[in-house]
Amino acid sequence: MRTSNTEIAELLIHYGGPIKGLLQDKTITEICIDAYDNVYVERNGLLEDTDVSWPNEAELSRYIQQIANSVGQVVNRQNPLLDARLPDGARINATLPPVSVHGACMSIRPYPAVHRTIDDLIGGGALPRRTADLIIEGLNAKLNMLVTGGTGSGKSSFLRALLFLIDVAERIGIVEDTTENLAPGRKRKVELEAPRRKRALSDDQMITLVTLIEEILRKRIDRLVCGELRTPAACAAFLDAMATGHGGCLGTLHTSGAIDTIDRLVTLFARQATNVDRHSINDLILSNLDLSIYIAKDVERQADGTRRVTRRVKEVMWVDEHKKPHLLMKHRVRTGHEYNESAIEAYRAHLESIH
Repeated sequence: MRTSNTEIAELLIHYGGPIKGLLQDKTITEICIDAYDNVYVERNGLLEDTDVSWPNEAELSRYIQQIANSVGQVVNRQNPLLDARLPDGARINATLPPVSVHGACMSIRPYPAVHRTIDDLIGGGALPRRTADLIIEGLNAKLNMLVTGGTGSGKSSFLRALLFLIDVAERIGIVEDTTENLAPGRKRKVELEAPRRKRALSDDQMITLVTLIEEILRKRIDRLVCGELRTPAACAAFLDAMATGHGGCLGTLHTSGAIDTIDRLVTLFARQATNVDRHSINDLILSNLDLSIYIAKDVERQADGTRRVTRRVKEVMWVDEHKKPHLLMKHRVRTGHEYNESAIEAYRAHLESIH
């Protein structure tokens, strides 16, 4: 049976006493616990050591198990993986032995205290107005787009900022493994969660992201939003939705560049559709993906010797009607933003033609 939100909060304070102060610090974006006596945090994009620790390994393991119990999950030596969302929106990922070689470990990503808009991101240096306008024009034209990048690059935050811009008259359907409240305050939305974890329920009640993509497409939505495409099956289901006329699909994906999005999708899809050749898969992707927005962290040393981390839109790729990819924009630390003027002209002509 699930524990009430109040009881969960009390459990977290009781068993997680050592990190209580860290959980309350709004400047911390991640708490990393590599061992009971090795805790550090991410602040402003950089890792910092702390003097925080649990008394012993058993106390940390008990903390993880209490979190699992409170949200109706099972975690033990037979099921040593925990992927949880707390009532306040914080995301927790933990691992117990024998999978975790040197003892229990976990990471906690607090829910952001502030939801940044596109204007906030522009003001913070994540992208210039010109790049934002290119993306917003595609969003308004209901292009299919993916926000891509590495872990902690800011993909979810950027996707959330885009969702703020969608016409309030539209009904959006959001599916995620672990919900991140991508559309706070929005009235016309349906949010479904398909956590990849073993609950204290029978196995026949397990739900996958694929199940939820299929389910939400039956609910008269104007746009499909997939929080993160992790598995081959989810990738195939998302591409199928785009290929069957559901315009304006959005999602996030781990890649190392905007152009790399295509190869990454091909690889994932090929693992699911083993009877389809890669050329056909590549053609399917280029026929349905319109924009890839690649975000990465830039670490720059300041005049005073300190380091500054900025999460930036580094590349924007557009796939034209002839299935040819173009980089509309690329950012380099030394030279700044470079724009492909001829591609931008063709991009805007294409948007005009589909209105």
